[in-house]
Amino acid sequence: MKKAEEIRERDPECRLCEELKRSKLEHRCLWGEGKGPIMLVGQCPGTKEDIKGVPFIGPAGNVLRKILGDKVQYCYITNVVKCYYKTTPTQQMVKNCLPYLLYEIVTVKPKVIITLGEVASMALLRKKKIQDISFIPQTPKIKLIEHIPVFATYHPAAVIRKGNWSDVIRDHIRTTIKVAWEYINRTRNSSYGKYTIAKDIPTIETHLTSVLAIDVETSGLYEFEEEARIRSIALSPSSHQAVVIPWDENYWQDKWQQVRDIIKKLLTNSEQTLIGHNLKFDLRWLIKDLGLQPEDIKCNIEDTILMHHLIDEIAKHSLSSLAFKYTDMGGYDREVLKKGGPLKVEGEELYLYNAADADVTHRLYIRFKDELTKEGTYWRPYRFLLIPATKALLAMEHRGAPADRNFLLWAYKKLQKEYNSLLEKINSDSIVRELFPQKDFNPFSYNHMSKLCSPLLQEGKIPVPRTKNDKESWNKEFLRKAGKEYPVFEWIAELRKIRTLSSHIREQYLPAIHNGKIHPSFTLFIARSGRTASQNPNCQNLYKGELHGVKIRNMIYAPKGYLLLSADFSLHEVRVAAALSKDPKLISLLEEGKDIHSATAATIEGIPYEEFLKKIEGGDPEFEEKRRKAKTVVFGVMYGMTARGLAQRLEISEREAKRYIESFFTQYRRLQSWIKYIVSKAKQEKRIKTPFDRYRSFRWDYDFERKAINFPIQSAASDLLLLGLSRVHEKFMELKVKSHPILEVHDEILFLMKKEEMDDLLPLIREILENPQEEWLKPVQLKVDFSVGERWGELEKT
Repeated sequence: MKKAEEIRERDPECRLCEELKRSKLEHRCLWGEGKGPIMLVGQCPGTKEDIKGVPFIGPAGNVLRKILGDKVQYCYITNVVKCYYKTTPTQQMVKNCLPYLLYEIVTVKPKVIITLGEVASMALLRKKKIQDISFIPQTPKIKLIEHIPVFATYHPAAVIRKGNWSDVIRDHIRTTIKVAWEYINRTRNSSYGKYTIAKDIPTIETHLTSVLAIDVETSGLYEFEEEARIRSIALSPSSHQAVVIPWDENYWQDKWQQVRDIIKKLLTNSEQTLIGHNLKFDLRWLIKDLGLQPEDIKCNIEDTILMHHLIDEIAKHSLSSLAFKYTDMGGYDREVLKKGGPLKVEGEELYLYNAADADVTHRLYIRFKDELTKEGTYWRPYRFLLIPATKALLAMEHRGAPADRNFLLWAYKKLQKEYNSLLEKINSDSIVRELFPQKDFNPFSYNHMSKLCSPLLQEGKIPVPRTKNDKESWNKEFLRKAGKEYPVFEWIAELRKIRTLSSHIREQYLPAIHNGKIHPSFTLFIARSGRTASQNPNCQNLYKGELHGVKIRNMIYAPKGYLLLSADFSLHEVRVAAALSKDPKLISLLEEGKDIHSATAATIEGIPYEEFLKKIEGGDPEFEEKRRKAKTVVFGVMYGMTARGLAQRLEISEREAKRYIESFFTQYRRLQSWIKYIVSKAKQEKRIKTPFDRYRSFRWDYDFERKAINFPIQSAASDLLLLGLSRVHEKFMELKVKSHPILEVHDEILFLMKKEEMDDLLPLIREILENPQEEWLKPVQLKVDFSVGERWGELEKT
């Protein structure tokens, strides 16, 4: 191990940084200090460090050394940038100093590196958002040191600067150091527990208990893909123990059916409890493989990924990262991941990995169950909302939604024709031809767009927005503004829409159809608010309107004997905001069935509501525009939009936007008070609680006020929909009807209804969805609008 003194002998007397050339003689190139298996990397020396020639001895250093305690003797502490600089080092300074940091790393040979702050994280990992990679070992983006795991945490200076957030940041640094230290002392998989690869039925049976953690290793992510198969199943009856069942008929020979029956019995036994990490994934594969139906699943289910999402909605939820944070098994998957993941390994190596997955899951369950059952925490949303929702979504995903492949092929062909026609039109434009006389213009080329926009920049007519990296950004807002004066930009915007939808058809929708259906996967643990997200395909971004004669939602259709029924929650988040704030004016408007946006516009404009409504009903374009602006005000202000943001959205002056906001809050004073209360609570307590007992922690994000206002409204609205979906599913299962929900998209649930069941079930659906029996909602009444038809894009209100 090289000492700091030996490294300092290589002082380069660097003169590369323009910012430091004038003052270079006043500063020194400061190398690291210490020795040991952990290297801590900050951003640059401070004034005290520069004077004394020792890193991290100023205020931030005192914080760090106090957190390290006696572990400081095992740490080499240094910085990315070697010279003192009065503010955050520039990218060029980091680039200039990086070779010297790499020299330190190669010389010291640390077992792990911990980056302190965004500058160090960007230098080694090219990642800025530390919270997204917390407590998980990362691979450096530099080949020379890619064998050394890197953990990222915040700079200790943030403990001093961030006020109310100091404890949170200090805990993050402390936990990161703890996880890194444990990582160094980890052993290989074989020592984690007693893992058995089953070779006979008795071996499996001796591991069967009433509570089992289960993990399924598969050939891919989607069970309906061609040649999809289960590779192995691991069961863990307790921590440090697991049995693995190779899922192969050739392996079991004449015992194959007995093995399958064992797993089937676990799923269909009401006295059995199965624990999984994202258990819905495992159940989907098992249901398909064993020829079961969702209604056959009678076992009690527990899901550690949902538990952790409630406990810490900000952190990563992967099994690998949670093993580091909550167990002594962090890094159990290291060797498998080095080889490319579980899909790249076979035989015993796969089976032991499978067993460790199940073991970790069981350990997490024991840990998280204690957290959930503490008084006043997360038991209610977990047990009475997320578990029932998991069952409803499992059934919805397995049954799938009928999808018309021929329609998609027709739509793709039509859009390609429109694309080529529009591209030809763009290239025929006089401005384009003048700028690109020798070759065709490519609207997706940065250089071509830069050249096309250069006259606008020179004339100063329309400002071109720029990215964080100071590059020109021709976003849709810019294209819309420019299109008013130069039609070619409007055509480019339209071309982008066509290209996006075409790529979705080609890359998402068509590949996702299996046996005439799509089987999207809905997750409950991605959005911090708890809103569902879908994939394979993402049905929640299906274009709602019509694009060049294509209504893409028409890909979803009702087979013979069925109809599609859409249940759409009307003004859902507005009603939730009214219930949370108890604003009397807002509640009164909703009770009377008045148009909220017209009422808001009428107040802003100082016009009686009835008179304003007559203008709207008469199709007056001026008043329709006023209503559109009022709608933006309602949703924007309700979610914390500033006067500046509103001005940009509506293309009005900030003064006018401020008048709109003041007028809005004059009308809804109680809502304004509630918003102020929520922001104040988020600042003081650092987290917000919803009526469903979900929590969200708020860190030091620049826009945390907007997030604090948004969270309780959006989260409660989403949970009301999940609650309704779960109850409808349970009722349909009880009635044993053929109708069932097939998709959930934002504030809408789409049902596939047997025609002869429609009249009886529609009132039942309305009753369940509109009356969730939640005390906090009173006196606000939810309202659901129903539409019926044979294709999703052609539904008519009923």
